[in-house]
Amino acid sequence: MRILCLLITIFLVCLAEAQETYITFGHGMVSCGQYVEARRKDNLGSGLSTLWLQGYLTRFSRDERIDTFEIDLPSMMLWIESYCIENPFQNFAYAAARLTVHLQEQELVTYSE
Repeated sequence: MRILCLLITIFLVCLAEAQETYITFGHGMVSCGQYVEARRKDNLGSGLSTLWLQGYLTRFSRDERIDTFEIDLPSMMLWIESYCIENPFQNFAYAAARLTVHLQEQELVTYSE
């Protein structure tokens, strides 16, 4: 079941990116470069990114029937920062989508029965 969910998530991320069939609102539109700069300055933009990610993960967990993430939010934000440093032209929403794939690949989620 977990492998199937992981494969479906990867497929949907790739499909959405290839077809560009979704719209990103709010702080998800910020570039990774802008996010890294805000995080280094510890300004409001960094906090908005954290709040945006929490909403994104809430929806993701609901859609994927995930009970818990086996990793804390500060660690997730560090993972995204690392991703964004390597991909400054990507937007924050895409970094969040890559995080969810990573969490599933590393089995850092607990699914509902």
